Amino acid sequence: MRRDQSAEQVKSEHIDKLGKELGSQYNLLYNGVISISLNFNEFKYLYSESDSRIAIMNKTAPFFFFKILQNMLWENILLGICRITDPPKSAGKKNITIQNLSTFICDKGLKKTVEKKVCQIIVESEFCRDWRNRLISHFDYNLNLKEGADPIKIATIRMVNVLMKTIYELFNLIQNKFFESSVMFDNPIVGGCCSSLIAYLEIGLEKENKARKI
Repeated sequence: MRRDQSAEQVKSEHIDKLGKELGSQYNLLYNGVISISLNFNEFKYLYSESDSRIAIMNKTAPFFFFKILQNMLWENILLGICRITDPPKSAGKKNITIQNLSTFICDKGLKKTVEKKVCQIIVESEFCRDWRNRLISHFDYNLNLKEGADPIKIATIRMVNVLMKTIYELFNLIQNKFFESSVMFDNPIVGGCCSSLIAYLEIGLEKENKARKI
């Protein structure tokens, strides 16, 4: 797949190569992974790679960046992972999920490899579902009010990093087989909106400091 392809062209290629049923589901999941990756890259850029960036945010809009934006991004990342890894059915309704992918693969070797990788992802992503089920989507009664309840599972940037690499491996198994290419999902060059924002905040702080000295 070329970088200059539009979203519709990518979708058309997915359907042409994989058939309408698998291609349509794969395309939606593929876009979901890209969305999670973009959000995660921005999250890491802001909150885990530089103390100086955190200092800039603290000096300009600490509540917005550290309370609202940080929580929104983190929850969006975990919810996005849950969305693509959920069971094929929930509450009697069908879901589009990575657990469906092997159903449509005829190659026995690839099918087995995909199923194994999906199982690994489901295990590794359990902490995301715990956060979604007991903290983000619901006020779990036991967690909030019952003494001795199981604490919420630990969720860290490192854990999401490891998990996303496994997800990229799954999708590149299919990319290599059907499209004879791989996708660099974790591409820091893509997006990068926050780098511009931090740069403008830094310029603003410098001008403010100069104005105060006058």
